[in-house]
Amino acid sequence: MHKEKTKTVQGYEGCRNITNEELLELKCDVLIPAALQNQITYKNADNICAKMVAEGANGPTTPKPIKSYTKKNLPHTRHPC
Repeated sequence: MHKEKTKTVQGYEGCRNITNEELLELKCDVLIPAALQNQITYKNADNICAKMVAEGANGPTTPKPIKSYTKKNLPHTRHPC
């Protein structure tokens, strides 16, 4: 109901607002960047706390983070499209 009334998920009572950058760096099992390109870059790749990254967008990751995933033994998959 909050989103219907306010047209946003920001400002929901009892919750903390976070940035898109903070969202990508949350501890989680699977991170699926599936909306925008170039969201995971050399600047934030080392801060990714997911156990696996499964790309669903066209190029959500720039080339350098792939090296970071390899160093961390982080499973990484690209959408087959």
